[in-house]
Amino acid sequence: SEMCIRDRRYETALLEYLASEKSKNSGSMSSLQFSQVTDRLLDAEAAMAAAIEAYENTRITAPFAGAIAVKDSAVEVGDYLSRGVRVARIVDDSAFRTVISVGEGQVLLIENGNDAQIIGKDGIVRSGTVTAISAGTDSRTGSYSVVVEWQPVPGDRLRSGMSVTVAVDVVSNDEVAIIPTSAVLDRGDDQYVFVDEDGTVSRRMIRTGSRLGDRIEVLDGLEQGETLITSGIASLTD
Repeated sequence: SEMCIRDRRYETALLEYLASEKSKNSGSMSSLQFSQVTDRLLDAEAAMAAAIEAYENTRITAPFAGAIAVKDSAVEVGDYLSRGVRVARIVDDSAFRTVISVGEGQVLLIENGNDAQIIGKDGIVRSGTVTAISAGTDSRTGSYSVVVEWQPVPGDRLRSGMSVTVAVDVVSNDEVAIIPTSAVLDRGDDQYVFVDEDGTVSRRMIRTGSRLGDRIEVLDGLEQGETLITSGIASLTD
């Protein structure tokens, strides 16, 4: 093979150099002749290094351990590849990461290092940690990105690209009621809800906080244990 031919060339040049070095030291070889021998050794070393690099480039090694998720079917053994050509997609399944989007009312409650619970479609709860919080909003969604990472559980069947539900533990001393947004009636800058007081309808002005999907925080105006009316509110009066 090319590798073996260039190897023998280097060995021959090295033996010639060692013999010439002794001759030069004894005075039987001129400096010019020794310089020519040295050049031949350097050329052989460069040729061998190029051969080794070419041989090593016939095998592609990932920079991390993982599993092949997708391989380009058009790439076969023996193909010459240009720089930047994707050969395969490799998944590092030693740890998982997901990115969730939260509003400005929630991002203020989240800090790096907060604990999180991650639940896959299999119902298994995994323990994770918040590792990064975006400094600004996503221009497409207007929300803040929060990165949550976790270690897989033994025998985990979760795969890259699957959906998960994430709950982040936040530190807060305030307890607030959370109600369906459909139960809130807007009148200009005021917001109202209706509660059942012994079979009659009572309208209450409330002060709301952050909105969480189809739920909203009620900071003031409702008391624990009251019965909230959640349907038909457009036709109700006090």
